[in-house]
Amino acid sequence: MLEIVSTKYEGKYLDYVRQTMLSFAERNHLTRRESEIAVLLMIYGYSNQELADHCSISVKTVKNHLDNIMKKLGIHSTRKLYSMLLQAFCCEGGMVMAEQARRYERMSG
Repeated sequence: MLEIVSTKYEGKYLDYVRQTMLSFAERNHLTRRESEIAVLLMIYGYSNQELADHCSISVKTVKNHLDNIMKKLGIHSTRKLYSMLLQAFCCEGGMVMAEQARRYERMSG
């Protein structure tokens, strides 16, 4: 029973993180693939090789996507990228939760 609850919670959490990061990606004009890379970094903390394997692309292509993301965000290091993704998750997450609460209120009453 605990495994079922844990799996349901994990699925909702991952959906929440994904939605939050996609909102961040949209606001920063990231492409679909750049958004996917950002989401995978935030959720799983994948290495470049793991990102390449997951997305069925080369490590060089992953590096190109990461470089493009960093250029769009005006940063120059992967460490800063992780920091920005974490900040976005915290800030965007609050906005996502507020929007979900507004939807619930409209549906409820």
